[in-house]
Amino acid sequence: MKKFKFTYQVLLENAEELEQACAVKLKEIRDILSEAEKRKETLSQQKNVLINKLQNKNGSQLNIHEFKESKIFIEELSQSISIQEQEIQKLSIIEEERLTSLKEAKKQLNIYEKLKANQYKAYIDKIKKDEEKELEERIMYKYSNNSEVEKVE
Repeated sequence: MKKFKFTYQVLLENAEELEQACAVKLKEIRDILSEAEKRKETLSQQKNVLINKLQNKNGSQLNIHEFKESKIFIEELSQSISIQEQEIQKLSIIEEERLTSLKEAKKQLNIYEKLKANQYKAYIDKIKKDEEKELEERIMYKYSNNSEVEKVE
């Protein structure tokens, strides 16, 4: 009996490779996005700590020079946070695009896997049909041989 061979095996393998590549790209962008969110969180924490320090000091402990430096640093932190938020938005858009690509690759892979399963089922059905046909032929041959033997006697 012939071994099963899927007609679109090359396309199935290409779909598998595409799905894996999309998954890797999605993981990469999610890692980058996670790092960007951590940087933003760190900047926000630094800003909040500095603001709390300024609020906790009373007027006699805070000189004007220290206040100006703190204000400038808070503004720089706010600007850095804003830049991080913009970066996170860009990365989120890229993440969505890559997620969509992965979903499409999975759909394509699923189609080829279903085709393969259907083709394999048809292959098995054909084997069973051929075996039944062969069995019927053997029975017919045996019956016809038994009939000829009875006629001879």
